[in-house]
Amino acid sequence: GPNGISVYKGFYVINMDSIVLTSQTSIILADSENKIHKKLDQLEWNTNASQPHIIFPPAVGSDNYPIRINDKLYFTTFQFDLESIDFTKTPIGLVYDLNNNIMKEMDFNYPRFPSNYTTAHHGVSRVYSEGKWIHSFDRLDNLFVFDAKGEYAEYPVTSVKHMKKVKVINRNFFSSEKLISQPYYMSLKYDPWRKVYYRIYYQGFDAENKKEQAYYDSLIETHPVFTIIITDCDFKVIGETTMPFQTY
Repeated sequence: GPNGISVYKGFYVINMDSIVLTSQTSIILADSENKIHKKLDQLEWNTNASQPHIIFPPAVGSDNYPIRINDKLYFTTFQFDLESIDFTKTPIGLVYDLNNNIMKEMDFNYPRFPSNYTTAHHGVSRVYSEGKWIHSFDRLDNLFVFDAKGEYAEYPVTSVKHMKKVKVINRNFFSSEKLISQPYYMSLKYDPWRKVYYRIYYQGFDAENKKEQAYYDSLIETHPVFTIIITDCDFKVIGETTMPFQTY
């Protein structure tokens, strides 16, 4: 029927009268009474049909939660089949105006990545604080800090306790066992009270050999180990805590 909703993988609650539902291809503004107020399909915001913006499924607390600034929501996105040089010509996300139901590309593009970096390596977590956008990419050691004009600086934020190097790898060509052993950066959080950043780092785990696939899938879905790297507001590492095995 006209209020049918399917394949929606993310949501953002502004209040009980304004709930934003997202799929990879559309956005719905609804309320807690199941009423749909507005709907926007990706065809109305994708100007580049060959490389459309696909919204990462957002939820508060995830790597890709939307960021609200006044009456606008900012979404992280991805595109298929981007090479390293393509990223520098690609806007870094989408911004949705809640008032007029319009989606636009953000005003600045991705930074320059290593030459072997492609969509297959791409994962991003970001926060907004003090007028700056701070981006953490899964396979890159540096944090990328953008100002309002899109100019950016890089800051190395890496683990001191765990020396296994994060590599730019193609996840499509790795076995589950090999993928589990590879370290990467999971997400980035900002603490506005302490004015510090938490970069969540997965240091890799040596899984048992020749186990059923369900065993490897569980380790991919719920990492058994992780480390929290803490930086100050100038992105200098001031602490690091490795959580006990299988502590969430």
